[in-house]
Amino acid sequence: MNAGRILQSGAPQEICARPADAFVAGFIGEGAVLAGRVTRAHGGRAVFDGPLGLIEAPAAPALAAGDAAALVLRPEHVRLDPQGAHRMVVTAATFSGDRYLCALSLGETQLRARSDAPPPQGAEVGVAIDIARTYVTHAAAP
Repeated sequence: MNAGRILQSGAPQEICARPADAFVAGFIGEGAVLAGRVTRAHGGRAVFDGPLGLIEAPAAPALAAGDAAALVLRPEHVRLDPQGAHRMVVTAATFSGDRYLCALSLGETQLRARSDAPPPQGAEVGVAIDIARTYVTHAAAP
């Protein structure tokens, strides 16, 4: 709900994996919601142009080229990988159950990833994203 309007209903797993828009993505579950634009959309996928560059991922219906959009990245979609396509800085690591939750930064872009053994704060690490599990959704309605 947002301002008394129901934005999406369904099973919690579906809402978390396929949020209707950026507001729902930020409201349900933890993770990053990155703002950007769709450069191309086709067959349930979109090419998203945002702070991490161009990423083609599963997408919400009715997205079209030029639309403002959001890329949803949950900690389980992000992993520390020396060969990862993105270089980020570890800003914090907190023990969370059986693993650590690492806060990562690339300029203004903030992500979180789970790790068995976190690198030290300030370390630059490679980051890989499980594109098949991310989701491009509509920007939040004004």
